[in-house]
Amino acid sequence: EVFEAALQGNTIAVLDTGSGKTMVAVLLARHHVGRVRAGEVPRRIVVFLAPTVHLVHQQFEVIREYTDLDAAECYGASGVGDWSTDRWNKEVGSKEIAVMTPQILLDALRHAFVTMSAVSLLIFDECHRACGNHPYTRIMKEFYLGSQWRPAVFGMTASPVATKGTCTVQDCEAHIGQLELTLDAKVYIIKDRSELESFSPPATIVNKYYDAYSIDFEDLKSKLQILYEEYDALLASLQESSPNKFEDTNNILETSRKTLFRYHEKIFYGLNYLGPIITAEVVKIYNESIKTLGDSEDCLFSKASFSLHVAYFKEALDLVEEVLPHGYGELMKSESGSAELIKSGYISSKVDALINIFKSFG
Repeated sequence: EVFEAALQGNTIAVLDTGSGKTMVAVLLARHHVGRVRAGEVPRRIVVFLAPTVHLVHQQFEVIREYTDLDAAECYGASGVGDWSTDRWNKEVGSKEIAVMTPQILLDALRHAFVTMSAVSLLIFDECHRACGNHPYTRIMKEFYLGSQWRPAVFGMTASPVATKGTCTVQDCEAHIGQLELTLDAKVYIIKDRSELESFSPPATIVNKYYDAYSIDFEDLKSKLQILYEEYDALLASLQESSPNKFEDTNNILETSRKTLFRYHEKIFYGLNYLGPIITAEVVKIYNESIKTLGDSEDCLFSKASFSLHVAYFKEALDLVEEVLPHGYGELMKSESGSAELIKSGYISSKVDALINIFKSFG
């Protein structure tokens, strides 16, 4: 039903997680490539966009498993940013389908490595992200809407409303309308869900209760606050000392400061609700993800700001680990050790409840 609707025009499929959105996208890709192979239409490629590297890998593997399409996958860490036009044409232009992060396509369009006239179908995974200044939005506004040739569009999402603060029916309708305008597509929702639910039953809601977390690491939080203020000041000075006062430079550094603030808030959330052991693990994950992003950046100011983020996380991790008991990693491997860490407040009862839920799955 969704596949047939997508053949008729640009479509945003709203389906629950696990209900087959990706398979519809695969069917559409096979349909478009099949017409090219049959000589019915000029040769063009299918571009499958996914917002994260993890999703790019995941969707690429699905395509390899369920189709015989000649596919490529592209993301920042794979070195795409250093490619020439010839390399792009060899690695991507010669393929039948390319799976990539949206920033890769946006950069390729801006460098004229590819044009909309070379694309037959644009697939947007998690298309609800197409708002604000997201690369999904930039692709559509800068290159799609003004193009003489417009590829078919297929968007996938479990929820077309993703903006914080959207709480009324009118807000939802306005957001959905804007998403349709941005993607030049119409939202499609299955009217009769009975058959769908026989294959993808809805989740059962089970309430779990846990004790409030009352341990307060005030001294640690004070040190982290001072650390954040130091690095925010460094980012501000980087912005003010920039010899090239371009709008893009200001935007990059302003976004970097906002990002640092959000990370800082999440670290505090961890201390307030999860405990310092989980907070330390969260900081490690943030640090690795920032390092990966920084390695794939070409912009001087982006690299400088990422370097400051990495330094901030290193110092933040040192501060958090100062309050942890010696050998906590070994303690966590046994039930008695974990119970002692929970009792001492190093892990919150909320996290303990979540761990027990995971254990219940066998």
